[in-house]
Amino acid sequence: MPQTHPVTVKQIDIYPIKSLDVLGLQSVNVLAGGALQGDRRWSIIDEDGNYVNGSRTPLVHFVRSQFDQDLNAVEITIQNNNRQTQIKTSSQRFELPGQQVELEGLLSEHFGYPVKLQEDTQQGFPDDLDSTGPTLIGSATLEKVSQWFPELSTEQVHQRFRTNIILETETPFWEDRLFGVPNSPRKFRVGEVEFQGVNPCQRCVVPARNPKTGDIWPLFQKEFARLRKESLPGFAPVEHFDHYYRLAVNTQISPENRGSVIRNGDVVEIIDPEI
Repeated sequence: MPQTHPVTVKQIDIYPIKSLDVLGLQSVNVLAGGALQGDRRWSIIDEDGNYVNGSRTPLVHFVRSQFDQDLNAVEITIQNNNRQTQIKTSSQRFELPGQQVELEGLLSEHFGYPVKLQEDTQQGFPDDLDSTGPTLIGSATLEKVSQWFPELSTEQVHQRFRTNIILETETPFWEDRLFGVPNSPRKFRVGEVEFQGVNPCQRCVVPARNPKTGDIWPLFQKEFARLRKESLPGFAPVEHFDHYYRLAVNTQISPENRGSVIRNGDVVEIIDPEI
């Protein structure tokens, strides 16, 4: 079924501490580095400078974080990960950067080894260093994936795949129109901001885990890849799909558009002709 209404921005999400919880926004500035302001602004690292993230340890899934809108403070709750006992959890509020050392102490105790927070206000710590722009996905795609895994709601699917921008779409995988063949990014515009769609995002182990408990969904990647292959739209450049465990679009934002604002309700317009 073709799209009958303009595609617009439905939801904007950032993840202020890489691998932790989401903060929803009505609008967001684009940083000089091409990322969304506040997205992955902090990351948790060990003494060797390696990320402490969901790909590395399921203990990440037991850390809840709730940021103030200005990102000057965060409330952290360490949930109980001992299924044999019922330990009451408590929350602690930390001002940033004033109480960063105290927050690092709490996280070090949870993970069982020393960790620190590092900050980058100009680019953050994107998952893909070659595509530092936000990730985009269509609302109809999230609904389709929730049909593949009926135990998951659309919101739970979004929590697993952790994208930045949800587009209001009518057909699943509409966003596959936003990238071209390899090495030929497709230009499109979101409101006043010009993007380049680079490729479909390669996923890691994290979507296979319950984001609240860390429980693994057996054979999630295999089943997802099978269904993604079966559902691949005819307009999607198949050259990108060396495997089918890919979802959402990796992007870059043109340098001259950095400093602009993306807003809920912005219309998406493809600039490059579709082939």
